[in-house]
Amino acid sequence: MDGLIKNFKDDEKDLIKKNIGYTYIIDLKEGKFYFFDDLSDGDVIALDTLWNVYILAHDPFKVKNIFSKLEFVEMLKNGNFKEEVLKKYNAF
Repeated sequence: MDGLIKNFKDDEKDLIKKNIGYTYIIDLKEGKFYFFDDLSDGDVIALDTLWNVYILAHDPFKVKNIFSKLEFVEMLKNGNFKEEVLKKYNAF
């Protein structure tokens, strides 16, 4: 985890560590992603190596960028990240 968040400010590192319980690599032809959270039916929230936020859907297979790193950090600070992801997911 520490290697993944080395380019964040200290307060952002703490915020991310608090909000990401565990992660693992999801290696797809579209790139390398890091698991962030489950959605439903096998779909997940994932982050790329630049910490952009994606929805990875499996049926049908889709990789959709939904937020930038800046938006991700701001929503974590505001406490509305999961709510905003679910809005995007429901419109997906």
